[in-house]
Amino acid sequence: MCIQFDRQHLADVVKDLGGTAARQYSDSVTHFIHSDPPKGRAVESYKDLKLAKTNGCFIVHPRWVEEVRLLSTSIAHPSVLALTRT
Repeated sequence: MCIQFDRQHLADVVKDLGGTAARQYSDSVTHFIHSDPPKGRAVESYKDLKLAKTNGCFIVHPRWVEEVRLLSTSIAHPSVLALTRT
């Protein structure tokens, strides 16, 4: 079962938590949000995902972002709330 996630909603949650969301991978990314595409949809390019893995980014599921929001805490990991390095 694949659950679709609203990218804008996730970006808003990240912003509310004090982070910055980027549309594409760059060297400043610390956490890469990824989930498998729904069945029947064209598979997105995994180029950014591969780059993120190669460069040691945390690969997280959209539900992780929601869980962080629900916990509303910053004690987890110093970069939990920042998806890009500043």
